[in-house]
Amino acid sequence: MPSLRKYEFSPGTLNGLGFGAGIRCNDATWGNDTHTFDVESYTLVDAMLEYDLGVLSRDFQGMDLRVNAVNLFDKDYVSSCSSATICHFGEARNVTATLSYKW
Repeated sequence: MPSLRKYEFSPGTLNGLGFGAGIRCNDATWGNDTHTFDVESYTLVDAMLEYDLGVLSRDFQGMDLRVNAVNLFDKDYVSSCSSATICHFGEARNVTATLSYKW
């Protein structure tokens, strides 16, 4: 499982802002049980940016805004195969935004 390295800024101009990034490297694998072909290796980059809205006002205490990007550079890759003619592409770039509140 990949890990995401997260950094947060200390009090100052960027107080409340955090960011993170991770790299997923997958080695080549056999494409079938008889080892007649392989699936190429691939490397993907994920990223995250978050902001603590409570820094803006006490009214927003406990609220966070976060944007996550998976496969940031939208790399085309084969994630798996079940035969030489049936292979599955991996997930394309996926960007999500989340607004959360913690009681």
